[in-house]
Amino acid sequence: MTEYPYTKRNLLELPKEHYMYSAFSGESFLFAYSNNRKDFIERFFSRKYRFSYLFTKEVLKNSGCSIQSEYIESKTTNLEFADLLLDFLKKTKKSLNKELFIDEHILPLIKKFEVTKRIMSIEYSKENFIVYPMFANVLVRLCKNKFDVVLFNALLKINDICVSVFLSGQEELEEELLLTIISVRNELEIYNNFKETI
Repeated sequence: MTEYPYTKRNLLELPKEHYMYSAFSGESFLFAYSNNRKDFIERFFSRKYRFSYLFTKEVLKNSGCSIQSEYIESKTTNLEFADLLLDFLKKTKKSLNKELFIDEHILPLIKKFEVTKRIMSIEYSKENFIVYPMFANVLVRLCKNKFDVVLFNALLKINDICVSVFLSGQEELEEELLLTIISVRNELEIYNNFKETI
């Protein structure tokens, strides 16, 4: 039986995963991928989560997760990037020309990510990890509007990183975990809706 190899270790630690020269495993690989995501959701979904970000309504709508009403102080040190992603979420909702928005704002971030496996120039730490699940949720919003292979590929890889971090023991990052569950649930929904065209 094929295993899904990309979440077995923390992908933000060296060596970086480049997804190159992967053996073709066909449907068994897709089945393993789907099970990996479902197992992750089952493992972490039943917790209660506390959340502090202003875009809660934007991201958490219809999440199905239990959110405590109290807020906790944000751990994010890179608030400018958090603000940028919040702005992306708002613009994806309002933008009349989504292709132009994607070309000018999203694709440059994805290109940098594909080379460095980092979002912008941010090095991994618990304090700034939240930019990964935040960006995954931006990609979810864009993929739900219109399926795009490049955006979905980036979403898969960013969620691989997020899932790998939590499966390697970083469960105390509540906000990040909640955002990851939401992006992974949406990723699976997008995959299931479009798997006939993939």
